[in-house]
Amino acid sequence: MHKLSDKSFSRKVMPFLVCCMVLLLYAQGVSTIVTGKTSTANAESACNTETEQENSEAQSSAYPAESILVDGVAGVGYKQLREAQLKLISGAPELMLQPTISLSPAESTESEETEEVQLPKVSSLDSRIPALVYLRIDSDNPKGPLLLSDERVGEDDVEIDISNAIDPDLYYTVPYDLEQCIARVVHREAGNQPVFGQLQVAEGVVTRLRSGIYGPDVSATLYKGYYVETDENGYHVYDGNGVEVIDVPEVATTVTKLALQGSNTTEFVLEAGTALRNEQFGLELGEEYYYYGAFYHYSPEDVDEGALLSRVIGRVPVSYQYVDHVFYGKWLNAKYALNIE
Repeated sequence: MHKLSDKSFSRKVMPFLVCCMVLLLYAQGVSTIVTGKTSTANAESACNTETEQENSEAQSSAYPAESILVDGVAGVGYKQLREAQLKLISGAPELMLQPTISLSPAESTESEETEEVQLPKVSSLDSRIPALVYLRIDSDNPKGPLLLSDERVGEDDVEIDISNAIDPDLYYTVPYDLEQCIARVVHREAGNQPVFGQLQVAEGVVTRLRSGIYGPDVSATLYKGYYVETDENGYHVYDGNGVEVIDVPEVATTVTKLALQGSNTTEFVLEAGTALRNEQFGLELGEEYYYYGAFYHYSPEDVDEGALLSRVIGRVPVSYQYVDHVFYGKWLNAKYALNIE
């Protein structure tokens, strides 16, 4: 076999090896460039995905569905929450009670720009309730309860706009059986009164319960204020003849719902009455005489002389009478009675 010399090998083989090395180096260069572009593209894609995920997480943390509770049930979305909130604030035309809504700390950091919601008017929720009422001093009995009416009687009457007397902060949620109990109390106490008169009684019952003035025990509060009896079967309301009140007219249920939704017409009237008494007798009575609205009411025709004497102006400086009932919010102990000339 013919053997190539070293010089012949170098002349014939080396060019081929050099050419192979050049091709190999070129191929490696192209691969590096392509790989670099691919890596860059993958990095940008990963960055975009991470940004989108951060945005998504930020939106989720702003409106976390799982953190919202409505009547103890989780999983209500932000849209449903806002609808429930607006319905709660604006009031439902059918006067149905709305759910209690609990927000998590994350949800409370909602956008600072909150759309103003027009609060409902009491008179628009029930057209039987007057939008304006008028308060005046009884010319025949200047120290007696102020007189409230739906129509202006004299030029000195104080006009009171009660159409806006709905305060969502006073919204009070109660179980259905307690709501029915309140409606029965309203019917027993004021079933012979106009709708507005029954509403004022309903507000008084709800205010006593909500304020806790008689303590947290609902049964004790109802018993002390309205002689409601309770047992394992629930609440029992009786009329003056000892007959249990069960079925009540629609009006008693309606005004009860209004009172639970935050109606506070008695506060508006007592505030105007406090200003009127201050002007009449040169007093300086403060908001404690009207802040909670009316806690108490009585019928002058149905109480004895002793009860009337305990409700003279010195003991009850601010009170007003609407039809057959007198309403007031603060009752002074005889020791602290005011000396009103």
